[in-house]
Amino acid sequence: MSTAISNPSIIAKYRKLLQLIRRLPQPLQTKELEQARNAFRDNASVSSQAEVDLLTSQLDDKLRYLRIVTPKRPGDVGDIDEASTVYVVRDGRLEASSGRRERRVADGRISMSEARERHETLLRRQHFGRTPPSYDPSKF
Repeated sequence: MSTAISNPSIIAKYRKLLQLIRRLPQPLQTKELEQARNAFRDNASVSSQAEVDLLTSQLDDKLRYLRIVTPKRPGDVGDIDEASTVYVVRDGRLEASSGRRERRVADGRISMSEARERHETLLRRQHFGRTPPSYDPSKF
């Protein structure tokens, strides 16, 4: 008989839940760890697919909440939701990728003229194809 906890994706989510709980302040951490462990032990024998789906959605909700409220640590890269998809329009084509967004850095990959051209394109896009208003900081 297979249990819900033997599912590798649920085990990975449980581990991530424990990692996020360990970032919480100590008084909350103890309480949340106890609740998480008890919830998994209490539901270890669930075999109905409907119950497993409900519990999995509750686990996903808890993970999303903890990602919001827990402080990030330097170097944390594993906080991207596996189900998240980033859509980008490049050269008129819609491209989908999952996980982490592309980072753009000024490391000399493109020349200043190419960067200026890209900036102008993004400004026109931001203003729905119209010429953007002139920038005059003295009017602020």
